Amino acid sequence: MNSMKKIKKSFIIAKQSVLEKTNTRENTLETEDLQKKEKQVDDATFHLRKIAKHIVKETQSIAVSIQDGNLLADSFIDWSVKTNEEPELSVLGGVLNKVGEFQVAHEDLRAKLNAILANDVAESLRNLVKNELKQAKEQKLKYDKVRLSYDAALSEVANVKKTKGVKPQKITEVEDECEKVRKDFIMMGRETKHLLNDGNNVAEFTTIERLCDYLEAYNSFFQKGQRWLSQMLPDIYEYRLYVEKRKADLEEQARHRNTVLLSPQMNQAPVNKVFGESLETLIKRDGTPLPKFINDTFNYIKTRAMDEEGIFRVSGTKREVMEYKNKYDSGEDVDLSGVNDPHVITGLIKMFLRELHPEPLLTYSRYRDFIQISDIEESTQKITVLRQLVASLPKANQDLLKELLELAQQISNHTENKMGVANLATVIGPNILMPNQAESYSM
Repeated sequence: MNSMKKIKKSFIIAKQSVLEKTNTRENTLETEDLQKKEKQVDDATFHLRKIAKHIVKETQSIAVSIQDGNLLADSFIDWSVKTNEEPELSVLGGVLNKVGEFQVAHEDLRAKLNAILANDVAESLRNLVKNELKQAKEQKLKYDKVRLSYDAALSEVANVKKTKGVKPQKITEVEDECEKVRKDFIMMGRETKHLLNDGNNVAEFTTIERLCDYLEAYNSFFQKGQRWLSQMLPDIYEYRLYVEKRKADLEEQARHRNTVLLSPQMNQAPVNKVFGESLETLIKRDGTPLPKFINDTFNYIKTRAMDEEGIFRVSGTKREVMEYKNKYDSGEDVDLSGVNDPHVITGLIKMFLRELHPEPLLTYSRYRDFIQISDIEESTQKITVLRQLVASLPKANQDLLKELLELAQQISNHTENKMGVANLATVIGPNILMPNQAESYSM
């Protein structure tokens, strides 16, 4: 008899469950609050699984990329070993070795970042799904089973009472059984509510903590990388300066080869030359606060080239640059309105600055002082020292530096040219700050 009751009860519970799932019967016993908490657990489970899966997938891709990066580092270092055997390529060897070392350190940082993402973040989120959230879901399944039992018991009480000729004792038995299930249902509901609530809270706290770990890992990665690059900036500057000096030497050699073909009259040094002259001489000759050449070229940039992509970075045609340089050096009244390529003008400006005589705009004697400013960590002190250095420059140098920096600032405000302050400093800096030639070749 008892086995028949159990079979009947199981059948009724299964029927109730099917009716609920097919929306044929409404779930009236479960509170909206409980349903909301269950949905939160389901959402957290879905999204955490998805996030953990993609973090793992990303770390796997990064691991492959790290292997490629280490191979790249080996390529840099292998070539540096070869070039160091040849004295004339020692600078190239030094650059290759530094880049190789940086690449090795960079991949090491990426490996550490990868380990944090995989172990501290992704694995922790997966464990959250496997433990706390799974426990909450299992408790909800137990609750649903008891709820369906209670719902079935209520239905049985109602059916028995509707049946004619049922003995009062039968009704009492059914009601007692229903009451017993009701108490189990209430207790199970309380426990389930607490576990769902706990699961959601733990999911929230743990997710926030792991996402903070995620951001802090990237912050550490970028900070260390930036610190290394900052330490390398003086070397980068020296290498760029070396290239500029080598370019200047090659241009000088090309000019010398050309002059041997000219007549003796043309081979004489120009009387009113602009390039390779001192600022004081040019200012006195032109009778203006700045050399006429500077006014001409700066005005051209301001009126026609502020939005030109790569301004000051892209090189102009060497033939045109030399053509206009020779015009200025021969004393012609040069008209730049016919120049269609702004990069020719910036090429002239960089050449003018690079060839200033007897020393560059920021002077040889102050070279080390300007370079060492990058070692000052406190910003206020850095600005104070920089101001003192600039104030110590000759008046003509200060005036030209002021105009040059104002032009660079205006250019950087035009995002279309893709030349921010840092980019401009990189391409202009080597033309105004350099050691004497002997220092630049003995880095």
